[in-house]
This record gives sequence, structure tokens and C-alpha cells, in this order.
Amino acid sequence: MPGCGSAVLSCWSTFCAWCSDMMSRVRYNRLRVLGATLWRSLTLQGSWSFDGMQSLGFLFAMLPALRRYYQGPELAAACRRHLRHFNTHPVLATLILGASLRLEEHRSQGDEGLIDVVKFKEALVGPCAAMGDGFFWGGLRPLAAALGAGLGLTGSLWAIPVFLLVYNLPHLWLRVLGLLQGYRRGYRIVESLQHWHLPDWTQRLKRLTVVLLAVLCAWVSAAVAPAGRPTGAIWGLLGLPLVFLLVWLVRRGISPLLIGLAGCLLILSGVQICLMQGW
Repeated sequence: MPGCGSAVLSCWSTFCAWCSDMMSRVRYNRLRVLGATLWRSLTLQGSWSFDGMQSLGFLFAMLPALRRYYQGPELAAACRRHLRHFNTHPVLATLILGASLRLEEHRSQGDEGLIDVVKFKEALVGPCAAMGDGFFWGGLRPLAAALGAGLGLTGSLWAIPVFLLVYNLPHLWLRVLGLLQGYRRGYRIVESLQHWHLPDWTQRLKRLTVVLLAVLCAWVSAAVAPAGRPTGAIWGLLGLPLVFLLVWLVRRGISPLLIGLAGCLLILSGVQICLMQGW
């Protein structure tokens, strides 16, 4: 009996070790697939088509996982599913990638789930494009450019590194977070996207950019103004009526683009007059 108990204990230990090894391999393979998907997602916009837009790049990022989930005709069918029209913001696309991986994994296991992966992608591309364009193109990138321009005008060599870090660190972090959260939560990633409050952060970044540009303009004006000319607060007070006029025009429905073009023409005309008068 003692020998039998030892044999049972030995078999149980071997079985536990085998299970642990299998779990480690599964976890390793899963991380390897996610890593390959994340790396390939950087080339999402490397190939465009008129019909599918970013669909070729999306399929290229999905291929390591699809080859793991399917074989033969099923793999071909999965590839055709992801060749349909796809166009969204390239950073938030990893969120859709991660959730699509989870949905495809469940589908390969026989679980169709509550929503088809194609319909899920079609439902998310619009919101992700709108929020991503506003946050990255309208908020984060102008802020990074303002910081880089301010440092560049001082002659600092930190201008380019600061610009690259301020923009790339958040966008790379959101790429990784989006892929992992999307894979973990599946179609429920919509709730996480709402909790990120990207539109609110966009407004905060835009306000911060305006403040930085105002400080930069004041500093440049004070630096280039000749001695004896009014600077600082005086120029700011002189510009208040113009600010109120621009606000009034925008509220009256005049296009900001038209206002900008008219402003450029006025500035060029003023410069030409000054040159003709020898000022």
C-alpha cells in the first residue's frame, strides 16, 4: 500500500507538471500571437485599396492569430471576412484588433457569440475614427508641436526629442492597452472605450495648447519688438477687440477657414504697405 500511494502521488505530480507546462505553452503562444499582431499593426496604413481602405493592413495584422485558429478552407473564409471595408484611426485600430482576435478565437471553438465579428467591426470603426482623430490629430499632436516649437525657438536641442516623446509615448501606450483590453474583454471593449473619456481629454489638450501658443506668441513678440515699442500687456490689450470680433463672426456662422484666409490676406496687405512706406 505505501508503494501504491507513492505511485499515485508520483503520477499526480507528473500530471500537474504536464498541466503546468501546457498552460505555460498556451500562455506563451498567446503572448507571441498578441506581440506579432501589435508589431504588424504598425503597418496598418502600409497598403490601401479603394474598396477596402485599410482592410489589407488589418488582415496582415490578424494573420498570425487566424493561422493559429483555422486551417484550410476555414482560414480562407476568415481572411475574406477581414478583407471587407475597414477604415478607422490607426492607433485605436488595435482596440478593434484585440476584440476581433477574441471573437475569432471563440468562433474557432464553436462559440458564435452575441455578435458577428464583421458587424462588430462595422459598428466600431466610426466612433474610433472620430475619437482618435480628435484626440491625436486635434489635441495631442498640436500640443507636442507647440512644446517642440517653443523649445526650438530658444535654441534648445531638446526640441525634437520632446516633440517625439510627448506624442509617441501616449500613442504607443494606447496601442498596447487597446490590443490587450480588446482581447481580454471582446465585444465588451465598448464599455472600456467609454471609460477612457477621450473627447474630454481632447478638450483639455486643446485648451492647454492654446495657452502654450499664447505664451509662445507673447514671448516672441517681446523678443523681436524694437526698443521703445509697446510690448507685453499692451499688445495683448490691443488684440482683445480682434479676438471678440473673431468670436462674433464664428457665432454668426462664418466659416473659420474663410476667416483665416481673410486674415492672411489682411496681414500680407499690411506687410506690403509697410514695405512700400519704408516702415
